[in-house]
Amino acid sequence: MARSTAEIENSIISEASIRMPNLSKSKTAEWRIWVNIVAVAISYFENILDVFKQYINAQLEQKQAGSLTWYIDQVLKYQHGDDLIIDEMGRVKYAVIDGTKQIVKICSINETSSMALQIKLATLGNDGKFMALDDLQRLGFLNYINKVRFLGTPVQVLSLPADVINYSIQIYCADNADPNIVKSAVKESLQKYATTIKFGGKIYYTQILASIMSTKDVVTANIISLTAIQNNKTVDISDAYELVSGYFNYDDRANISINLIADKI
Repeated sequence: MARSTAEIENSIISEASIRMPNLSKSKTAEWRIWVNIVAVAISYFENILDVFKQYINAQLEQKQAGSLTWYIDQVLKYQHGDDLIIDEMGRVKYAVIDGTKQIVKICSINETSSMALQIKLATLGNDGKFMALDDLQRLGFLNYINKVRFLGTPVQVLSLPADVINYSIQIYCADNADPNIVKSAVKESLQKYATTIKFGGKIYYTQILASIMSTKDVVTANIISLTAIQNNKTVDISDAYELVSGYFNYDDRANISINLIADKI
Protein backbone atom coordinates (compact mmCIF):
# COMPACT_ATOMS: atom_id res chain seq x y z
CA MET A 1 0.00 0.00 0.00
CA ALA A 2 1.33 3.42 -0.94
CA ARG A 3 2.67 5.58 1.86
CA SER A 4 1.75 9.23 2.28
CA THR A 5 4.26 11.97 1.44
CA ALA A 6 4.55 12.83 5.16
CA GLU A 7 5.34 9.23 6.11
CA ILE A 8 8.09 8.99 3.51
CA GLU A 9 9.48 12.42 4.39
CA ASN A 10 9.62 11.61 8.12
CA SER A 11 11.32 8.29 7.37
CA ILE A 12 14.02 10.00 5.28
CA ILE A 13 14.58 12.75 7.85
CA SER A 14 14.84 10.22 10.69
CA GLU A 15 17.41 8.13 8.80
CA ALA A 16 19.36 11.19 7.66
CA SER A 17 19.54 12.55 11.21
CA ILE A 18 21.11 9.29 12.39
CA ARG A 19 23.62 9.05 9.57
CA MET A 20 24.43 12.77 9.38
CA PRO A 21 23.85 14.29 12.83
CA ASN A 22 25.44 17.62 11.82
CA LEU A 23 22.72 18.48 9.29
CA SER A 24 20.86 21.73 9.88
CA LYS A 25 17.75 21.34 12.05
CA SER A 26 16.00 24.21 10.26
CA LYS A 27 12.78 23.23 8.47
CA THR A 28 13.71 25.62 5.66
CA ALA A 29 17.14 24.08 5.11
CA GLU A 30 17.92 23.23 1.49
CA TRP A 31 18.29 19.51 2.22
CA ARG A 32 14.79 19.45 3.77
CA ILE A 33 13.39 20.94 0.58
CA TRP A 34 15.02 18.18 -1.46
CA VAL A 35 13.71 15.57 0.97
CA ASN A 36 10.19 16.87 0.38
CA ILE A 37 10.62 16.72 -3.41
CA VAL A 38 11.92 13.15 -3.25
CA ALA A 39 9.16 12.10 -0.84
CA VAL A 40 6.47 13.45 -3.20
CA ALA A 41 8.03 11.57 -6.13
CA ILE A 42 8.24 8.30 -4.17
CA SER A 43 4.63 8.65 -2.97
CA TYR A 44 3.41 9.18 -6.54
CA PHE A 45 5.38 6.16 -7.72
CA GLU A 46 3.98 3.93 -4.96
CA ASN A 47 0.44 5.03 -5.83
CA ILE A 48 1.08 4.17 -9.49
CA LEU A 49 2.30 0.71 -8.42
CA ASP A 50 -0.90 0.20 -6.39
CA VAL A 51 -3.07 1.09 -9.38
CA PHE A 52 -1.00 -1.19 -11.63
CA LYS A 53 -1.31 -4.04 -9.14
CA GLN A 54 -5.11 -3.65 -9.06
CA TYR A 55 -5.21 -3.65 -12.86
CA ILE A 56 -3.09 -6.81 -13.11
CA ASN A 57 -5.19 -8.59 -10.48
CA ALA A 58 -8.37 -7.67 -12.35
CA GLN A 59 -6.91 -8.99 -15.61
CA LEU A 60 -5.81 -12.22 -13.95
CA GLU A 61 -9.26 -12.72 -12.44
CA GLN A 62 -10.90 -12.09 -15.80
CA LYS A 63 -8.62 -14.53 -17.58
CA GLN A 64 -8.95 -17.29 -14.98
CA ALA A 65 -9.86 -20.27 -17.11
CA GLY A 66 -13.34 -21.59 -16.46
CA SER A 67 -14.73 -18.49 -14.74
CA LEU A 68 -17.87 -16.82 -16.09
CA THR A 69 -15.86 -13.79 -17.21
CA TRP A 70 -13.48 -16.13 -19.04
CA TYR A 71 -16.40 -17.76 -20.84
CA ILE A 72 -17.79 -14.35 -21.82
CA ASP A 73 -14.38 -13.49 -23.25
CA GLN A 74 -14.36 -16.72 -25.25
CA VAL A 75 -17.90 -16.17 -26.58
CA LEU A 76 -17.03 -12.70 -27.87
CA LYS A 77 -13.93 -14.10 -29.61
CA TYR A 78 -15.97 -16.36 -31.89
CA GLN A 79 -15.06 -15.77 -35.56
CA HIS A 80 -17.76 -16.98 -37.92
CA GLY A 81 -16.39 -19.11 -40.73
CA ASP A 82 -12.88 -19.56 -39.28
CA ASP A 83 -11.36 -22.81 -38.02
CA LEU A 84 -9.65 -23.19 -34.67
CA ILE A 85 -6.08 -24.41 -34.26
CA ILE A 86 -4.10 -25.80 -31.34
CA ASP A 87 -0.91 -23.84 -30.74
CA GLU A 88 2.41 -25.10 -29.36
CA MET A 89 1.17 -24.50 -25.80
CA GLY A 90 -1.88 -26.71 -26.37
CA ARG A 91 -4.29 -23.76 -26.43
CA VAL A 92 -7.31 -23.71 -28.72
CA LYS A 93 -7.33 -20.44 -30.66
CA TYR A 94 -7.66 -18.77 -34.04
CA ALA A 95 -4.55 -18.50 -36.19
CA VAL A 96 -5.45 -14.91 -37.09
CA ILE A 97 -7.64 -12.56 -35.08
CA ASP A 98 -10.19 -10.94 -37.38
CA GLY A 99 -12.59 -8.54 -35.68
CA THR A 100 -14.80 -8.32 -38.77
CA LYS A 101 -15.75 -11.98 -38.27
CA GLN A 102 -16.51 -11.66 -34.55
CA ILE A 103 -20.28 -11.59 -34.96
CA VAL A 104 -21.30 -11.98 -31.31
CA LYS A 105 -21.68 -8.42 -30.07
CA ILE A 106 -23.33 -8.97 -26.71
CA CYS A 107 -23.87 -11.89 -24.36
CA SER A 108 -24.65 -13.00 -20.84
CA ILE A 109 -23.80 -16.25 -19.08
CA ASN A 110 -25.52 -17.76 -16.05
CA GLU A 111 -25.16 -21.05 -14.26
CA THR A 112 -28.42 -23.03 -14.14
CA SER A 113 -29.66 -25.20 -11.29
CA SER A 114 -28.44 -28.24 -13.24
CA MET A 115 -24.89 -26.74 -13.29
CA ALA A 116 -25.07 -26.01 -17.00
CA LEU A 117 -23.91 -22.71 -18.48
CA GLN A 118 -26.75 -20.85 -20.17
CA ILE A 119 -25.36 -18.53 -22.83
CA LYS A 120 -27.59 -15.80 -24.26
CA LEU A 121 -26.13 -13.91 -27.19
CA ALA A 122 -27.00 -11.63 -30.08
CA THR A 123 -25.41 -10.01 -33.10
CA LEU A 124 -26.00 -6.67 -34.81
CA GLY A 125 -28.25 -6.27 -37.80
CA ASN A 126 -27.73 -3.83 -40.67
CA ASP A 127 -30.09 -1.41 -38.91
CA GLY A 128 -27.77 -1.28 -35.90
CA LYS A 129 -30.19 -3.19 -33.65
CA PHE A 130 -29.43 -6.42 -31.84
CA MET A 131 -30.81 -9.55 -33.45
CA ALA A 132 -30.61 -13.33 -33.14
CA LEU A 133 -27.96 -15.37 -34.92
CA ASP A 134 -29.27 -17.16 -38.00
CA ASP A 135 -29.22 -20.97 -38.18
CA LEU A 136 -25.81 -21.15 -39.87
CA GLN A 137 -24.24 -18.70 -37.43
CA ARG A 138 -25.74 -20.52 -34.46
CA LEU A 139 -24.45 -23.89 -35.70
CA GLY A 140 -20.98 -22.44 -36.18
CA PHE A 141 -21.01 -20.98 -32.68
CA LEU A 142 -22.15 -24.28 -31.14
CA ASN A 143 -19.24 -26.09 -32.81
CA TYR A 144 -16.87 -23.41 -31.54
CA ILE A 145 -18.05 -23.33 -27.91
CA ASN A 146 -17.98 -27.13 -27.70
CA LYS A 147 -14.28 -27.00 -28.60
CA VAL A 148 -13.23 -24.23 -26.21
CA ARG A 149 -15.41 -25.17 -23.20
CA PHE A 150 -14.08 -27.24 -20.32
CA LEU A 151 -14.80 -30.94 -20.73
CA GLY A 152 -17.79 -32.00 -18.69
CA THR A 153 -19.32 -28.52 -18.65
CA PRO A 154 -22.73 -28.64 -20.37
CA VAL A 155 -23.81 -25.49 -22.20
CA GLN A 156 -27.16 -24.16 -23.37
CA VAL A 157 -27.07 -21.58 -26.17
CA LEU A 158 -29.96 -19.18 -26.65
CA SER A 159 -30.01 -16.70 -29.51
CA LEU A 160 -33.57 -15.54 -29.92
CA PRO A 161 -35.35 -12.60 -31.49
CA ALA A 162 -35.66 -9.65 -29.14
CA ASP A 163 -38.41 -9.70 -26.54
CA VAL A 164 -41.03 -7.14 -27.58
CA ILE A 165 -42.35 -4.83 -24.87
CA ASN A 166 -45.77 -3.35 -25.51
CA TYR A 167 -47.51 -0.78 -23.38
CA SER A 168 -50.55 1.44 -23.14
CA ILE A 169 -50.07 4.42 -20.89
CA GLN A 170 -52.43 7.18 -19.79
CA ILE A 171 -50.66 10.43 -19.06
CA TYR A 172 -51.94 13.38 -17.04
CA CYS A 173 -50.02 16.49 -18.01
CA ALA A 174 -50.14 20.17 -17.09
CA ASP A 175 -52.77 22.35 -18.81
CA ASN A 176 -50.14 24.43 -20.56
CA ALA A 177 -48.16 21.46 -21.89
CA ASP A 178 -48.11 20.47 -25.54
CA PRO A 179 -49.48 16.87 -25.68
CA ASN A 180 -47.33 15.97 -28.70
CA ILE A 181 -44.17 17.20 -27.02
CA VAL A 182 -45.02 15.32 -23.82
CA LYS A 183 -45.75 12.16 -25.81
CA SER A 184 -42.36 12.37 -27.54
CA ALA A 185 -40.63 13.08 -24.23
CA VAL A 186 -42.25 10.03 -22.59
CA LYS A 187 -41.01 7.83 -25.42
CA GLU A 188 -37.51 9.29 -25.00
CA SER A 189 -37.66 8.51 -21.27
CA LEU A 190 -38.61 4.91 -22.04
CA GLN A 191 -35.75 4.60 -24.54
CA LYS A 192 -33.36 6.00 -21.96
CA TYR A 193 -34.61 3.40 -19.47
CA ALA A 194 -33.95 0.66 -22.03
CA THR A 195 -30.26 1.64 -22.16
CA THR A 196 -29.94 0.99 -18.41
CA ILE A 197 -30.95 -2.67 -18.70
CA LYS A 198 -28.00 -5.04 -18.87
CA PHE A 199 -28.09 -7.83 -21.43
CA GLY A 200 -29.80 -10.81 -19.82
CA GLY A 201 -31.35 -8.59 -17.16
CA LYS A 202 -34.88 -7.88 -15.97
CA ILE A 203 -37.50 -5.23 -16.63
CA TYR A 204 -39.33 -3.88 -13.59
CA TYR A 205 -42.84 -2.41 -13.67
CA THR A 206 -41.99 0.19 -11.04
CA GLN A 207 -38.90 1.33 -12.95
CA ILE A 208 -40.94 1.75 -16.14
CA LEU A 209 -43.43 3.89 -14.23
CA ALA A 210 -40.64 5.88 -12.59
CA SER A 211 -39.06 6.65 -15.97
CA ILE A 212 -42.42 7.94 -17.22
CA MET A 213 -42.97 10.06 -14.13
CA SER A 214 -39.52 11.61 -14.52
CA THR A 215 -40.60 13.19 -17.83
CA LYS A 216 -41.11 16.93 -17.87
CA ASP A 217 -44.76 18.11 -17.55
CA VAL A 218 -46.02 14.67 -16.53
CA VAL A 219 -48.17 15.13 -13.43
CA THR A 220 -49.13 11.50 -12.99
CA ALA A 221 -49.48 8.39 -15.12
CA ASN A 222 -51.37 5.12 -15.28
CA ILE A 223 -49.95 2.05 -17.00
CA ILE A 224 -53.05 0.46 -18.48
CA SER A 225 -51.13 -2.51 -19.82
CA LEU A 226 -47.51 -3.65 -19.95
CA THR A 227 -46.71 -6.89 -21.74
CA ALA A 228 -43.77 -8.85 -23.12
CA ILE A 229 -43.94 -10.98 -26.25
CA GLN A 230 -41.51 -13.81 -26.96
CA ASN A 231 -42.02 -16.93 -29.10
CA ASN A 232 -45.59 -15.81 -29.83
CA LYS A 233 -46.36 -15.88 -26.11
CA THR A 234 -47.61 -12.76 -24.35
CA VAL A 235 -46.81 -12.24 -20.68
CA ASP A 236 -48.32 -9.51 -18.49
CA ILE A 237 -45.69 -7.58 -16.56
CA SER A 238 -46.94 -6.63 -13.10
CA ASP A 239 -43.68 -6.81 -11.20
CA ALA A 240 -40.47 -8.07 -12.83
CA TYR A 241 -39.87 -9.76 -16.16
CA GLU A 242 -36.68 -11.63 -17.02
CA LEU A 243 -35.76 -11.10 -20.66
CA VAL A 244 -35.91 -14.49 -22.37
CA SER A 245 -33.66 -13.43 -25.25
CA GLY A 246 -31.52 -11.20 -23.04
CA TYR A 247 -32.53 -7.97 -24.79
CA PHE A 248 -35.68 -6.19 -25.94
CA ASN A 249 -37.24 -3.66 -28.27
CA TYR A 250 -40.35 -1.61 -27.72
CA ASP A 251 -43.29 -2.50 -29.93
CA ASP A 252 -43.55 0.32 -32.48
CA ARG A 253 -46.77 -0.81 -34.14
CA ALA A 254 -49.78 1.52 -34.46
CA ASN A 255 -51.59 -0.08 -31.53
CA ILE A 256 -49.10 1.37 -29.07
CA SER A 257 -51.00 4.18 -27.37
CA ILE A 258 -50.10 6.96 -25.01
CA ASN A 259 -53.22 8.90 -24.01
CA LEU A 260 -52.50 12.48 -23.01
CA ILE A 261 -55.17 14.10 -20.82
CA ALA A 262 -54.87 17.69 -19.61
CA ASP A 263 -54.53 17.94 -15.84
CA LYS A 264 -57.81 19.04 -14.26
CA ILE A 265 -56.98 18.13 -10.72
